[in-house]
Amino acid sequence: VTQGHSAVDEAPPLELQLHNVLRMRQAGQNADADRLLAMLRREHPQLDLDAELKRLQGEAEKPASSP
Repeated sequence: VTQGHSAVDEAPPLELQLHNVLRMRQAGQNADADRLLAMLRREHPQLDLDAELKRLQGEAEKPASSP
């Protein structure tokens, strides 16, 4: 396996990063989650990341079978 080589060279999609923030918070890693979120805010100043986090959290809590 070659190091540092992947199919995509850019950063992971924003939604994936926000999922990471939620996972870190669930694991009690609030400082790490806050650092990642602060970095994302600098990269995406035009977005309401708190609203996105709430949306993702709501999706995660919904049963998959609901419409």
